[in-house]
Amino acid sequence: MKHLLPLSMVIFTFLIFSFFLRLLDLRFRFFFIYFCVQKNCRFKSTRNVHLADLFDFSQSHMQVLGKLVVTCKINFYIFFSKVYFSYLILAPGTGSKRPYCSSSGQDLENTQSKFPKFDHEVDNFTGTKFSEKEGTHVYTDGGCFQNGRHGARAGLGVYWAPNDPNNISEKLSGRQTNNRAEIYAAVRAVQVAKKKGIQNLILHTDSQFLINSITKWIKGWKKKGWTKATGSPVTNRDDFEALDKELNGVNVKWVYVKGHCGDVANECADRLAKQGAEKPDCTDKQE
Repeated sequence: MKHLLPLSMVIFTFLIFSFFLRLLDLRFRFFFIYFCVQKNCRFKSTRNVHLADLFDFSQSHMQVLGKLVVTCKINFYIFFSKVYFSYLILAPGTGSKRPYCSSSGQDLENTQSKFPKFDHEVDNFTGTKFSEKEGTHVYTDGGCFQNGRHGARAGLGVYWAPNDPNNISEKLSGRQTNNRAEIYAAVRAVQVAKKKGIQNLILHTDSQFLINSITKWIKGWKKKGWTKATGSPVTNRDDFEALDKELNGVNVKWVYVKGHCGDVANECADRLAKQGAEKPDCTDKQE
């Protein structure tokens, strides 16, 4: 924020401009009256014109002039506000040249630590909560061509880092849907984390459905015998039970990342998922 103008400087500048605008206002009024008298007054010389006569003569014109001046003031204030707030947004250093959704997969941990935690992320934990520095980042994604139609093909992707041997691109087995692919992408990420001995995992996904399901709704589903609030059975019960089982023994922070917004790591996970969907056979079967 070092490039922003101090508030005191802004107020001072605003007052200075307002003062000069007031001077212009008075000068404008004076010359307007003088012009009216010179052009239309029956007096031969302005030297013989009293101040009261000047104001009486121009009284009919002052309402129009007043509206004009007020309009000028309003336009000035609006213009000043637009200029300053545009400066706040566009000034060098005030905006991130690498926004949240364009973080590099090569520097995930450092990048993520620069951004504030929002309220919707506070309770997005399964297991024990941990600090940002204690976690390992991973990106998951699931995709399905022709989702909900005959001939649908789904795949999942797990992205750890560039050229990481633990990156995963697999075709989804069983029912081919986008939501199942998202769920099993998370399952595979947790499985790999356990093999690598990772205790605290920061899992990034563009599926808000997955995050809400595993951090909020699943508790109510279990209490109600895996039924929704409407009384209907949970569609992906077996899939969520598989994920819930895998989560034992590992702490996960679930972070939502907007899909297809230029996030390099998320795009890599998306690419892996698409490649998996195009594979003819499953490379790994999910239970």
